[in-house]
Amino acid sequence: DKMVESVVALHLARKYDVGYWRNGSEIDVVTKDGIGFEVKWRRNAKPLRVRVGKIKNIVTLSKDDFSTDPLMIPVYLFLACFDV
Repeated sequence: DKMVESVVALHLARKYDVGYWRNGSEIDVVTKDGIGFEVKWRRNAKPLRVRVGKIKNIVTLSKDDFSTDPLMIPVYLFLACFDV
């Protein structure tokens, strides 16, 4: 789980100014534009539906689950489409 979070963070950091959010809730990676990325490395992951602090848009990255509302895509697909 932590290794996958690190890979996602490294890919995002190559293109964006990133950090993380922790204030009662944690978001694994947050871009300066306020887009959050939460890694859920397990089967049957549940996408985040709530707003976390100032972060209104959260993309859940899963092991292999899809959802459109709220948005959740598999990590492998996200990384394959990410142009670095």
